Amino acid sequence: MNTSSVLILDFKGNINSQKTDSRLRHETYAKKLYEVSSAKPLRLIVISKGRKFKKEVSGNVSFFEVKSSKINMIGFLLKSLRIMKQENLKIAVLVCGDPWESFLLGRIFSKINRDETKIQVQVHADIADKNWEKNWVKKFIRTKIHNYAFRRADQVRAVSIKIANYVRLKNPSQNVFVIPIPINLEYRSEKSFSKHRDLIQIGFFGRLHKDRGTENFIDFIRKLDSCRDDFSVVVAGHGSEEPRLKSELQKLLGSNRVTFLGNLEQPALWRSLNNLDIYFSLAPSESHGLGLRESVIAGVPVISLDSNGARDARELFGENSITIVEASISPQSLSQEIDNALDAEPNDDAYSIQFALNSGFLDTLIDSWLLLAESA
Repeated sequence: MNTSSVLILDFKGNINSQKTDSRLRHETYAKKLYEVSSAKPLRLIVISKGRKFKKEVSGNVSFFEVKSSKINMIGFLLKSLRIMKQENLKIAVLVCGDPWESFLLGRIFSKINRDETKIQVQVHADIADKNWEKNWVKKFIRTKIHNYAFRRADQVRAVSIKIANYVRLKNPSQNVFVIPIPINLEYRSEKSFSKHRDLIQIGFFGRLHKDRGTENFIDFIRKLDSCRDDFSVVVAGHGSEEPRLKSELQKLLGSNRVTFLGNLEQPALWRSLNNLDIYFSLAPSESHGLGLRESVIAGVPVISLDSNGARDARELFGENSITIVEASISPQSLSQEIDNALDAEPNDDAYSIQFALNSGFLDTLIDSWLLLAESA
């Protein structure tokens, strides 16, 4: 394989962890990239941290998984370099999935390779929000690293305007593209039931980690349980907090009012969203809010903590779609907000709004890679 490539280094394994959804998204990227760069075709290569070595080729994208621990950056780097040599890859653009570990790996990768590879750094975390990292030592170190990344990278992709403005504040000369993550709308369907069932279903979907609001979810359910019993909870996703979350929820509500669905892919994700009455988005910091946007598109009202992602989505889809509350909200007020959200009319234009945005996001992403490839 000697065709020039766009290489995505995914040290954290985020692409690999999402399996089907992420694969479909990157297959779409690869197809568009190959079509637009037809004069000098570019392939897409993805190297992710996994449990064992694996190679999968789908259309114009090759997915590699390499066995690596969370802290073994050198091992991941050496295995990535070995793949590049064995596959005879010519890298035109190197995409670093985050401005921390992945960027440092990309920087070393480029130096060892001694080529003119251009580096794009992607920023998904809401580093413009003071709540994005609670551990001050970790926050201090990461801030130093991402500020360095913004100075040294050839280009930055931010998933929101606020993050882009933060990057420009740190480095006014940096070339920043605002490119949120497209939402897969292929399997989206209309809701199939009327509101106000006897038992309201409250959903909490995504990574089950503390930084995604698992403690807030337990607290909110505890508050609701103190003043009403006409609801059940549906949890989808995996993560380190799953055992504790399941234990605490079942203690509060009993096993018959708690459902864990595991990790959902398309089209099961949309079917499960359609069965919800309310969706809780309770991460302390949210840059884009993929889950809450999917819920609005599915016609499900959202109760969310205040974040840049929630505010941006509410501005886009309307105030009726997303209710922003404080973490300290009282049980009675939370209960009332849920009733108000159930009575509100959903935004019937949410699907068409997101459909139009998806096309723009994809075109901008491909343009950003082509711009770097042409300057390599």
